[in-house]
Amino acid sequence: MKFRFTFGLRSLLIAVLISCIAAWYVGVWLDEAAAQRAAVREIEAAKGFVVYDYQVTADDRLDLFAKPTSPDWLTQRIGKDAVADVTRVSLTSHGVFSSHGGYAGIYETEEAHAQAIARCLRDLDSLQSLRLVGAEFSDTWLNHITELTILRDLYLSGTSITNTGISRLRLALPECEVHH
Repeated sequence: MKFRFTFGLRSLLIAVLISCIAAWYVGVWLDEAAAQRAAVREIEAAKGFVVYDYQVTADDRLDLFAKPTSPDWLTQRIGKDAVADVTRVSLTSHGVFSSHGGYAGIYETEEAHAQAIARCLRDLDSLQSLRLVGAEFSDTWLNHITELTILRDLYLSGTSITNTGISRLRLALPECEVHH
């Protein structure tokens, strides 16, 4: 007697449900990658610098020539933002607040450009370290930084952020070490 493999309606519904869940997960994953890609473009247009997780060695040093751990064919097909997370960002006020930083023609004011950069930082779900350099970064930026709840290190150099602002930041982000 020959066995015939048949699907019942219940099996078909379960297969469709599993397929839908998998498609939803891939869609969410690709949306997050697209948001990160857009954030990286905006940060780089403002003369900022990003570091991906695969570029940080086990002893916390940077290897800017490192390649993603995913296969090359996959990285080339869907992009490094889908297979790696940005963990560090460095911004200078010259890039963020200057018309040479890329906001001219896109944003009406320097402040609008600065707010767009701050929104981009929120789209980086794995951002652990942020470096801000320049006098134009002031206490108003702290409102944006306090939303970065997984931030572990904040480096401030030559900013106009006050001691009161730093104290407020330390209360909002107790796990974040502030270097100034």
